[in-house]
Amino acid sequence: MIFRRITIIIVLVAGSVWSQSTTFDRGVKLYNQGEYWQALVQFAALSNQTPEQNPKLTASLVMRMKCYAKLESFQRTILLAREFQLRYPTSRYETDVYFLLGEVYTVLGKYTEAAWNYAQARVHAEGRNNIRHESESRTREL
Repeated sequence: MIFRRITIIIVLVAGSVWSQSTTFDRGVKLYNQGEYWQALVQFAALSNQTPEQNPKLTASLVMRMKCYAKLESFQRTILLAREFQLRYPTSRYETDVYFLLGEVYTVLGKYTEAAWNYAQARVHAEGRNNIRHESESRTREL
């Protein structure tokens, strides 16, 4: 009886992780196809969980921000980015969030904020030369 309960729990947990991975992958596919509203629905569904429930939580949150930016909901993007930085200060996506904020502030014409965020992206871009170089390039264009 105990073995059966453990098996059921393992199946439920594995099914949940698989479902989350499928939802995330579907969201990425929609995002890459330019279907930002539909992608946002996928990522929002994953965003209200804990890291223990969703191993891709921080990636889901960043993709949610990117969807809002593509939909030109810039204030929402900034709000979510700042909340992300407070909740997950050591996330491996820290550089991506700074870079995204640089892009958003550039579009909004807030060049000082854009330059600061691009500089932060460069500082935190350990081993990510592509984003380091892109941040430098965007800063020069300001």
